[in-house]
Amino acid sequence: MNAKTPSRTQLMQWINETSFAVDDLLLYLDSHPDDEQALDCYREYVRMRKDAVNEYARCYAPLTIDTADEQKDCSWQWVSQPWPWEKKGGCR
Repeated sequence: MNAKTPSRTQLMQWINETSFAVDDLLLYLDSHPDDEQALDCYREYVRMRKDAVNEYARCYAPLTIDTADEQKDCSWQWVSQPWPWEKKGGCR
């Protein structure tokens, strides 16, 4: 991600992309457990995903319980945000 704070949509897209890469690499590693290059790549994507999830929590709202403390003073405000089905283009 770049130096300026990405939009909520951009950051969520990056989280989705890195999450997909982590899942895909895990599937590969299930059948190739000795592939050190793939394992290094997996670790790098896990780190990038973790950084992105922490950044999202810091800037917007926690996505997971383990990032709830990233917002310190307002960590429970996430409950007052719109649910996915309440947003335009959501699950309607």
